[in-house]
Amino acid sequence: MVPNRQGGGGNRGFNGALPAILVLALHCAGARGSADAAPGTVADTPAEVLEEIIVERPRLDATESDFAIKSKAPLRELPLSVEVLDGVIIDSARHANLASLLDSYTLGGASPGERGLYDDIVLRGFAEAPFYRDGHNDSLGALQVRDLANVESVEVLKGPNAAIYGQGEPGGSINLRTKKPLPQNRNSARAALGSYGRYRVEFDSTGPVTGDDELAYRLIGALEDADSFRDFVNASRVFAAPSISWKAGEPLELLGSVEYIRHDSPFDSGVVALDGAFPLPRSRFLGEPEIGNMRIAGLTAELGADWEIGDALTFSATGYRQDSDLRGLKVEPVELDDFDPSGPSAILARELQDEVQETEVVSVQAELEYGFEFSGIGNRVLAGYEYSSIKDREDVHSSDAEDESYEIDIFNVEYGQPKPAMEAVFASSESSDLHAVYIQDFAEIGEHWRVLAGTRLDMIDSSGSERIEETRFDQEDEEFSSRVGAVYLPNAMLSVFASFSESFDPNEGLNPQRQPLQPTRGRAVEGGIKLRVPVMDLSFEASAFRIEQTDVTTDAPNAPGFEIQTARQLSRGLDLELLLKPGDWAQLGVKYGYTDAEISDDPEIPDGTTPLNAPRHKLLVFGLFSFSLRHGNDLQAGINLVHISKRQASLDPDELEVTLPGYTTGNAFADYALSGHVILGVNVSNFLDKDYLSGSQSDLLHIAPGPPLTVFTNIRVHF
Repeated sequence: MVPNRQGGGGNRGFNGALPAILVLALHCAGARGSADAAPGTVADTPAEVLEEIIVERPRLDATESDFAIKSKAPLRELPLSVEVLDGVIIDSARHANLASLLDSYTLGGASPGERGLYDDIVLRGFAEAPFYRDGHNDSLGALQVRDLANVESVEVLKGPNAAIYGQGEPGGSINLRTKKPLPQNRNSARAALGSYGRYRVEFDSTGPVTGDDELAYRLIGALEDADSFRDFVNASRVFAAPSISWKAGEPLELLGSVEYIRHDSPFDSGVVALDGAFPLPRSRFLGEPEIGNMRIAGLTAELGADWEIGDALTFSATGYRQDSDLRGLKVEPVELDDFDPSGPSAILARELQDEVQETEVVSVQAELEYGFEFSGIGNRVLAGYEYSSIKDREDVHSSDAEDESYEIDIFNVEYGQPKPAMEAVFASSESSDLHAVYIQDFAEIGEHWRVLAGTRLDMIDSSGSERIEETRFDQEDEEFSSRVGAVYLPNAMLSVFASFSESFDPNEGLNPQRQPLQPTRGRAVEGGIKLRVPVMDLSFEASAFRIEQTDVTTDAPNAPGFEIQTARQLSRGLDLELLLKPGDWAQLGVKYGYTDAEISDDPEIPDGTTPLNAPRHKLLVFGLFSFSLRHGNDLQAGINLVHISKRQASLDPDELEVTLPGYTTGNAFADYALSGHVILGVNVSNFLDKDYLSGSQSDLLHIAPGPPLTVFTNIRVHF
């Protein structure tokens, strides 16, 4: 047997990377100091002096979006709610993952993914918000882990957007705008070391390939290794993202990029609940250390072209392919019984599973945008075509908890249980082909009105088979989705908007009449105001929304293997945001989200049940600061507090009374520029050291604890 131990670890592989970057940092800082102290020396000549890197201030008051309507437009003129995180806040805050970043600075909420290997995002009460990469749906395959090294900015578009992007949940979507090659030489390296033996090294190099700046490259890479506050849970990651751009004459630009990621981490089901309480320490691991890690690997390639045919006509085309693979052993909790409160003792029945999922996604988009004026109305018309092909194979082997014991006492843990025998329990192959056409017009009617209208037709042909149960399905779906909205601009400071939008999400399977399931559909109405006042650069946004999702699938009573579509989810709420700058040295902000979400017409769940991981209240309070100690803006700092109210812990009919307690946590960061080329940084997460539960993966046997106070230090060198 292997005794229990606490998480944590050393600096595996870090000792060689950090000194090299420290030497480079000291060299750059020394070169800068020599230049300042001794003008006229060799180091001060133009050929030797490195260009000084300007320390940018982190901000959260973006004024434009190029994802919301697939074209750059001022946010105040859009009948939509959008949150934008720019590259400076991403680079400075240095969150461990994308979900943590969004949870700290947006009204979206992080929710543990079903395998415990990744997080998904809850927007306006709806989980599994789709991710996009430069406008391509990046949530269609098995690759659900993403790295921030190649992310230039993040846009959170709230509400349905099927009229232009197609299938997805109605709560909203997240777009990751990746870093592109630049015609100027820019190079940087970073080494970081943090709590629980976490280390990370990364680099970013870009510049011209040819002297005429027509051809440029960018190469980004990262290595990361970490233990965890969770016993026996560690992670390692390899990431690389090369890209190249070619300006073939003034009107045409080509861009090719590749992104590879490999992430290794054990399946972590979290902790469990007993009699509505959560008695285990947050470090307790309920799997088996000896079975090793699961691996998620993905290779994404993209080739795009933008052609400015004329002053008002633009053509763009992109091809996208992603091959992803998830495989490995995992220990799945099944049932908790033999609870002895005087022991304490509680036996957790488990199953050993071997899972393999392989996905291939190919997508092509072509768009034409034309700007023109008709009867005094300015129009920006976008017309597009999209083709996507998805092929997915999944195989699961599992033991049977009823046939062979694979138990563990959650209070008196002894690891090293003999591996039980496994047999095939699920083996599926599925394919889907999508053709879609869409059109949208963004109209400027005088100085005071903006109107957005668009519609999209999706035609999906899906088929698949399950080899164990020997079942097969073939289905075709056609779905129209629309969006219409208007903005009134009474003056240069205020805008008032209202909108209607739709969503859909295909379903695979059969109802008890053996008919294919219909897509789940969503409809939303939203209205609000956006105000920007020159005094203290104050901005205020308020939006109220109502989203109803119908045809939600649920297991059919008395018909195992079939589903019915009677359930609905209704979400109503209010989003508020206030930002202001009391001076050049600070930006302060408050964000509040109220979401009243409920499930109804489900045959097993009472009406009014809250969806999983959907808090009614979320409050963000933050400050971003800039100070000059030795030279201009050499110290950047930020602090934020996040409050999350209680959430539903399980949708099992026997566990509906259990909720995850609300919590308040805080994060802080500081960056100090030693010179124009060397920056030292420190990040502190959960500085209040709150013991909290971040979410539920599915039920009371899959509760994810939040991390304790952690510190992450880093040094960045620009050269």
